[in-house]
Amino acid sequence: MKRFLIFTLILVYIVVLSSCNYEPTNEDAAVKVIEDMTLIDGVVSVTKLDKYCTRSESAYQVGFEIDGLKRYAEIALPNDYCENTYPTVLYFPDVGYGVEYLVDNFAKNDIIVIRMFSRGSKGNEGAKDFCGEDFIDAEKLLDMCNNCAFFSDGGVFTAGAVTGATYALKLAAEYPDVIRGCAVVDPICDNELFTEERGESIRNLYLTAIGCREDELSEELEKRSPKSFYKNIKSPVLLFCYKESPFVSNNHSESLKKLLDSNGNDTEIKYLSPISTDFNGTAFNKMIPWIKSLS
Repeated sequence: MKRFLIFTLILVYIVVLSSCNYEPTNEDAAVKVIEDMTLIDGVVSVTKLDKYCTRSESAYQVGFEIDGLKRYAEIALPNDYCENTYPTVLYFPDVGYGVEYLVDNFAKNDIIVIRMFSRGSKGNEGAKDFCGEDFIDAEKLLDMCNNCAFFSDGGVFTAGAVTGATYALKLAAEYPDVIRGCAVVDPICDNELFTEERGESIRNLYLTAIGCREDELSEELEKRSPKSFYKNIKSPVLLFCYKESPFVSNNHSESLKKLLDSNGNDTEIKYLSPISTDFNGTAFNKMIPWIKSLS
């Protein structure tokens, strides 16, 4: 009995001593840094998405307000980003991939990714107007990066597909000293031409989303077209073009490349198959090393 009591006291002593010497793990530190994001103006919540977290990657949902309207974004990142410097990608996809897609394709490749949901989807209030007034949402993502060193230290990049590509390109144009590179899939270079190619249904979609009169639409489409602001883009641009895309003609990517080349940008265009409307495995395999070479 006496020996058992002595053994118990020794065990308690070891446990207490160990707790006194406890050092936070990488994940503990990561959670603290993420929670620090709540100090950013407008950010109202940071929620860990446990279902998609692994031993080496984590995912979070960030809620914030812009002009009184609720917005949500998702972040996926390596758990050891507190001790390492990783590039950050502001991602504007054309389709609604799940969080596991962000973890598997970005975080597992040592890249931090922030994906914004479009207005009108996933609890985001307001209406999408194709990079008009809703461009402020993209700027908010960039503001989050600028206010958190672990986002910006490894360099900030943008990526987007189809209509999402416009947000990625415009951020590169509006913030040329911040955006280190931009990768896009099937960008729409000229919105007016796109409506002519796709017909009345697409034109009506723009009219409804933008909320303008028919006689104002051409001007609004021009403002939202990369061909109107490409001259302000200074970073390298990586273009992916699906050779048999039924939605966006190859002419848009090729025209944008010509404009960027004339502007002195370091520009590449890569043709892909099979058909898709966003980044696929091949595009990721080419984009990841490109980003890392610039970070």
